[in-house]
Amino acid sequence: LVASPQLGKSWLLRQIANTVPNDRPGRWVVKWIDVRTLPTEIMGNAHAILLMMLGRWRQGSAERVDISGIADSITGRGMYHLCLLDSAELLDDGTIYLLRQYLDEINEEISSRRPAGRIAMIAASRRDRGWTGLDPARLPQVLRLSEFDAAVIEEALKKLAERSGRQTMPDLYQHAERIYRLCDGQI
Repeated sequence: LVASPQLGKSWLLRQIANTVPNDRPGRWVVKWIDVRTLPTEIMGNAHAILLMMLGRWRQGSAERVDISGIADSITGRGMYHLCLLDSAELLDDGTIYLLRQYLDEINEEISSRRPAGRIAMIAASRRDRGWTGLDPARLPQVLRLSEFDAAVIEEALKKLAERSGRQTMPDLYQHAERIYRLCDGQI
């Protein structure tokens, strides 16, 4: 997921994190890692980030990644793991490469069985460098965000009104349109 700053990458990850578990209640494990909040020594440790994404990180965890054990755990419980990595541009290329290699090996191991579980990852970044074109990991599907339009702003205002226990205004779309134009520099 690649977009310039302040175009909604984190917002979209939150939407996904809130929506995906409803697809198959009780089967999804969603783990969000915001690289901005990681200690410096963890930022360069693909093994630690992988274990965090799988909810297995403990300080002092072994340095060796047990691909088969991770695949066993995922397929044995029949869970779907969605790993959301925010601010991924802060990771260095070597960490990204190794993280993608681990994920590729886990996916290969899971795919070689008749899996009841799955693992998926969405990385939100300001740049696509490091996330495309690396071997041996498969090429990711890149989704580029465009700017928000007034409909997205209107939806956000509706949700804000619901959370606040307030009614939405009948002319909410016109307000969303004004906000959009203001943010776009048209006003």
